Amino acid sequence: MRRIFLDGNVIFTAAHNPAGKSALIFELARKGYWDLITSQYAWEEARRNISIKFPGCLPEIDKLPKLPTILDSPAVVSFLNPWHPPLPTDRLGF
Repeated sequence: MRRIFLDGNVIFTAAHNPAGKSALIFELARKGYWDLITSQYAWEEARRNISIKFPGCLPEIDKLPKLPTILDSPAVVSFLNPWHPPLPTDRLGF
């Protein structure tokens, strides 16, 4: 199954505009077209920005049609993309 990595902007936009293209990514994942993944940082960034800019939309994040798998480390994300070499973790402080 294909995996799509979501950055904070996609999550933010899907929660803010449930009828938009970002929300469609979640809907198609719910229908089985692909799996969604994101980092803990991106997930928290989206929640933080929604709570600051559009606090009324914060509950919408948890109502998205298919929540992504949240990965702990950005180094883990690099291993999911076979076309991207692993991150130099020794220089990132991991």
